[in-house]
Amino acid sequence: MPSITKVKFNNRRYSVRLTNHSISRLRERGIEVNNLINTIHKLNFMELAEIEKENKEVALIDYNYDYTMFIAFKEKVINIVTIIEGVDNYIKEGTKIFRI
Repeated sequence: MPSITKVKFNNRRYSVRLTNHSISRLRERGIEVNNLINTIHKLNFMELAEIEKENKEVALIDYNYDYTMFIAFKEKVINIVTIIEGVDNYIKEGTKIFRI
């Protein structure tokens, strides 16, 4: 999985990576990688700490870019799992949701 950027919070540095699936969705939907990075940067420290602690896939609904992005932490990596156009998508029960 290619690393697209690094982010730092809580004195720890994380690599942000795309899965093969998310790369395909980016291409299909014409979404810019910089938009994904901006979405992650919109999260505040407390939200990132909560996502890391949960250690589960979470949904980031970005109203500005009109998409829903699913990410998952693994060690010091934030994996962008997939991106779905729109903000009114079905999200399975139990998935933590952050509205940005």
